[in-house]
Amino acid sequence: MHRSRVAPWIVAFALAAGCSVPKTAATDPTGDDTDGGQMFDEADAIQCDPLDVECKDGYSCLPDGRGFSCQEINEDAGAPGDPCDIAAECRPGTLCMTGLVIAGCDGLGCCTPFCDLDEDGCGGLHQCLPYFSGDPPMGGEDIGVCSIPQ
Repeated sequence: MHRSRVAPWIVAFALAAGCSVPKTAATDPTGDDTDGGQMFDEADAIQCDPLDVECKDGYSCLPDGRGFSCQEINEDAGAPGDPCDIAAECRPGTLCMTGLVIAGCDGLGCCTPFCDLDEDGCGGLHQCLPYFSGDPPMGGEDIGVCSIPQ
């Protein structure tokens, strides 16, 4: 079974911002969680691609603890750079990250775009950094997040 890991710096900053972090190989290396679940098969990990806006209106492709899935977002979801507290507060194609890694962020967290690691179209102080550390799940090899390198 393939185990994907969220990049450790994403986990650390999510915890620093007061966000909850789902159990994954990165946060629970035993693969055992309180629900009695197992680590997920690679085939189940990527249900949508955050680099392609492919979810229906009112939904965004967001991390779900094992990969990505279409999840409902707020009607007034923010654009890149807007303050946020949870993923549902950001527009499709973006993610709520701690303000410590987003240039000019005035809140605990701000929306920042997902990016293609092969293209790095972030600009400014931001670079396209890998979302996953180690071996990403199949289909997640090119997924990054625009943020300030640490």
